[in-house]
Amino acid sequence: RLQFRQDSYNILPGFKNNRAELDTVSNSIELVKKNTDVRIIGIYITGYASPEGSMAHNMALSENRAKALADYIRRCESGKEAIAKKLSSVNPKYDIAAYGEDWEGFVRVLGDFPNLLKRDEVYEIIERYPDERDFCELQLQKLVPPTIYHRLLTEIYPALRRNEYRIEYNVRNFNLEEARRMVDERPDLLSLSEMYKVADSYGKGTPGYDKVMATALRY
Repeated sequence: RLQFRQDSYNILPGFKNNRAELDTVSNSIELVKKNTDVRIIGIYITGYASPEGSMAHNMALSENRAKALADYIRRCESGKEAIAKKLSSVNPKYDIAAYGEDWEGFVRVLGDFPNLLKRDEVYEIIERYPDERDFCELQLQKLVPPTIYHRLLTEIYPALRRNEYRIEYNVRNFNLEEARRMVDERPDLLSLSEMYKVADSYGKGTPGYDKVMATALRY
């Protein structure tokens, strides 16, 4: 999850937990450079927005948020020539989607605020206008006292202003000798079936078998 300030699609590394998220993206790309056994096959990004403002505006905002992260990843690639060359040869799929206003997420986050004044009325308004979201937001703004909407705006909506992303890999198959080595070096790159083959090669009840099975369970 990469989060944004209100009505913005600028990627801010210092905002909330963004630094850790962006490091995850960079490390994922760096893995391709360091490990010839791995290739990125797909980068999936979905942009979301909170309800304030019009639905049309927020749909465009969520799309721009998704594109901003895609551009960030491409800059990350181009800044590392070896990675960019390798990725271009694989031609990973970029899937960029805009979700617009995340009302389902709104309902989920509301569940974390049991002490919100008139929370049941907020739920009722959301359920009453599923096809008129701009009008629904207007009714939320009219709640009395105004501190209710202020809490929505400052405590609940921020979690909805985000991107969600997924980076998919293919890892090549390893023969038994390679897989034995990988159990110690990079067990995260082994499939469960490869783990089982390595364990079986040692024989049930042996220390080697027990070690590999414990590693398989851990990963």
